[in-house]
Amino acid sequence: MPVSGRPYLAIPGPSVIPDRVLRAMHQASPNIYEGELVDMVAAMWPDLRELAGTRHHVAA
Repeated sequence: MPVSGRPYLAIPGPSVIPDRVLRAMHQASPNIYEGELVDMVAAMWPDLRELAGTRHHVAA
């Protein structure tokens, strides 16, 4: 069902998808194997251990 010249499947729709949402959906995904995301996750391990109430390996 074309809306504003853009075909899309809207289930259980129809739903109007705002342009700002469509623009956000077209951004590249972050690299999960290197860079800023890996550094951020590495910094979370101590907090995750505390949250789980353990000193031991929690994940990954």
